[in-house]
Amino acid sequence: MKALFSLLAFLFPFASAETETYAYISTNDVYLYADAQGENGLFLLPETYYVLVLDVGRDYCLVSYGADTEDYPALVGYVKSDLLTFVDYVPSRPYALCSFTLNYVLDGAPVDGSLSTYRVQATYYGDYFIGSTAYCYVYAGKFGYVARPDLTIERNTDFPAEEQPTEPSEQFSVPTAVVFVLFALFTVVTLCFALKSGKKQQTGDWYEVT
Repeated sequence: MKALFSLLAFLFPFASAETETYAYISTNDVYLYADAQGENGLFLLPETYYVLVLDVGRDYCLVSYGADTEDYPALVGYVKSDLLTFVDYVPSRPYALCSFTLNYVLDGAPVDGSLSTYRVQATYYGDYFIGSTAYCYVYAGKFGYVARPDLTIERNTDFPAEEQPTEPSEQFSVPTAVVFVLFALFTVVTLCFALKSGKKQQTGDWYEVT
């Protein structure tokens, strides 16, 4: 029987707990929430990018978004589970790489003076809307919202051609799925028949068919 279980494990492998799991953001309406109840949406995750999945829940997944660097720290939050498309590879460019300069005019300083403007580099995380007014969530020494500047977030096309993420219902065509299942069943049935009818030599609880 252990041989049978070993075969099934080979045919239907599961990812190791130590393997990083990513999920693809396939639409432009996926929020990263600060809580597991979906009551405090921080921002909309950029479409065509990914989140690192830390824990899978029935309704919400705990995820991380961001490169985990000094200027682009990883931000942990929650995403609705049914809006994620899980992938079985590690994307080479999982997060949107976009930054821009924020200019602040200091009160009381001459408008044309060299010290009148304070500039800070901000890293973009995602959009946030209040009515029709667009803001974006950024990191500029700390997290916060700023008025969204005129910027274009490049769509991510940086994934292996043979591993482009698809909607879950389209991951296998019907003929492919049927052939795969029939092959697996045929292999299992053949092994069971061999174990039952073949001459067995017992070594512990392992049986070799001869």
